[in-house]
Amino acid sequence: VLSSLHLPDVKAAMTEAWSWIFATYRYAEWDDLTQAIWLASVVVLMVLVVPRLGWRQLRDGDPLPRLALLALASFAAYLVIPTYIGPPLNWWGANLRIPVLFSLLLVTMGALGTARWRLALAAPGALAGLAFVGMATVDLGRFSRDEMAGFEETIDSLPAGRRVCVLHYTPRELHEYPGEPHGYLGSYYVAKKGGWTNQNLFGNPGHPVGRDREPATPGWSAAGGFQWPNHSADCQDFVVRTNPSDPNAPFTRYRDKVELVSEHGHWRHWRKR
Repeated sequence: VLSSLHLPDVKAAMTEAWSWIFATYRYAEWDDLTQAIWLASVVVLMVLVVPRLGWRQLRDGDPLPRLALLALASFAAYLVIPTYIGPPLNWWGANLRIPVLFSLLLVTMGALGTARWRLALAAPGALAGLAFVGMATVDLGRFSRDEMAGFEETIDSLPAGRRVCVLHYTPRELHEYPGEPHGYLGSYYVAKKGGWTNQNLFGNPGHPVGRDREPATPGWSAAGGFQWPNHSADCQDFVVRTNPSDPNAPFTRYRDKVELVSEHGHWRHWRKR
């Protein structure tokens, strides 16, 4: 919503607050303390609420308290479980799947009331849902029209069968919002012209286009982490989403090693000399 309303400062502040409260990215021990505070609060709330409901009533009575308890437990899990659990699990489920369970439980709880109650919930919910879908659709269209402007023309400028590395300077919140699209960009070239790319969903074994080995590449194909000695060996061509403050990045210090072949919108095609 904040992205659609073009309030970057407010959005940045809200994102920072959200990350701090929910410890979305665990940078320090303070994030763990935040999680512990949330966990303690939820546990105390459950200890106070559950006995008042009565175990017999929870087991045999109205299903509404049981659903409420399940919803509370789901929300507690969302607060406590890290967004990302590293190897060997490599699980991103906390911020993707648990909220869906929580939402479905709330929908079920709302359906147990009277017809008037259901209507009172459904009407504003439907309006909010339509508004959200409308703004998201507009924003996704803006992403395709603005962020991705020139990408197709850049892919067309590449010869077939090359070893292509895709890099981008897109801010993380913009890159993540529509589902990590830059993680698939190299696959557009492979599908259209054959060849090789440095990233296709970051080496996920479930991807239909695989490689015999994983190349050295900056994390998430973020061009800010690109270093020529470490990341250029496997590449013949580069497709770069440009940095507004330095269109030649990440090759500003390596201009003698590359030549600019084409520039379309936010995207440039560089070829290794």
